Amino acid sequence: MTHPDDDFDLDAFDAAFAKEFGEPLADEPEAPADPGEEEPEEAAPAAKAADGDEPRTLVAMVLTPVADAQVLAKLMGLVKITWPVFATRTGAVAATTLEVDEMPQLTGTAPPEAVKVAQALSRTSEFGVVLLTSQVGQGEDGATGQIQATRYVGGKEVETLSPGVVLAGVDETVEKVLFSQLPPHEAQGALDPTEAAQREDPKPKRRWGRKPR
Repeated sequence: MTHPDDDFDLDAFDAAFAKEFGEPLADEPEAPADPGEEEPEEAAPAAKAADGDEPRTLVAMVLTPVADAQVLAKLMGLVKITWPVFATRTGAVAATTLEVDEMPQLTGTAPPEAVKVAQALSRTSEFGVVLLTSQVGQGEDGATGQIQATRYVGGKEVETLSPGVVLAGVDETVEKVLFSQLPPHEAQGALDPTEAAQREDPKPKRRWGRKPR
């Protein structure tokens, strides 16, 4: 489980990318922050107090078109993004479980850390990435909660997607992680970005931006 890192620096991400793999394919400026985003964070202490000591959790996942999970993990490790990374047939995926307050559930907004990671990874491909967030539990009638899907390109949020459409084409492992049936670090072949960044592997071939068929 990770916690939001307010010191994350997209410029450092771009510098690390350029040093290891060449210039980023997308280099648009980060989208300006929504003035209303800071207000929910101020209400966090009250929300947590109302719920007692048990923290609320949310699964955050970034679907990328990067063909090599090892490459993505190394890049993330270089800029201290520690989300586990695993390979799927549609591209490498980074995912984690975050502690959140009640506001993301009430307002439908993604946690700041998840947005920052999606913005950063969206700069690795001209096709961008999809950020999925999930708060799903079991109720009397089965699974309850919500899943949201948002596409980012070049550091900017560009559109909201239908979760059903996105999930229709993913591997079963993605669904299990998203529905909290499988911890991200236990996914088959999951990589630790910190360890990946420390390996002295030969520079990989650039395999960014797999074109859709």
